[in-house]
Amino acid sequence: MALSIGEHLRCPEGSLINGRYKILKEVGCGNFAKVYKCEDTKQPSRHVAVKILKKEYANDAAFENDVLKALNTRGADAHKVVHMLDQFSWNRYPCFVFALKGPTLRSRKMGVSRGHTSVRSLKCLMSEMLAALDFLHHEARIIHTDLKPENILLDHEESSSVDLGLGRG
Repeated sequence: MALSIGEHLRCPEGSLINGRYKILKEVGCGNFAKVYKCEDTKQPSRHVAVKILKKEYANDAAFENDVLKALNTRGADAHKVVHMLDQFSWNRYPCFVFALKGPTLRSRKMGVSRGHTSVRSLKCLMSEMLAALDFLHHEARIIHTDLKPENILLDHEESSSVDLGLGRG
């Protein structure tokens, strides 16, 4: 894996991103981006995930934006693939806004809580993952090149239902 360059934008809780998204807390950090749980001040009851890439990755962000737009037009949300709600540049940092999901599969110990899980839950998880990959490959004509537990999001905290993210977080 190549080393990332540049620094993450530091966003304390309560900061307002792009005059709209109020930071509640950081929910993820990777080599290329940080993800924050935010309140959408235009729809105060709605919480979203705002992914802020390092500004050095603006070219990567442009490509990711094209991919996400293509996925949105093909109904990504209905196929358990991440759905982009908004995209913008803020202080020269590329930003993407998504519906807020639960934890990553990795943070939930690969979907196994307290050391065990049911075969039924595992079958459901695998079925949803395979359906999402089938959509990406056959309908969207995209190959997910960063498939790993950190890029598989559970629908919510107690769920075994998944959503595939694109990565580079």
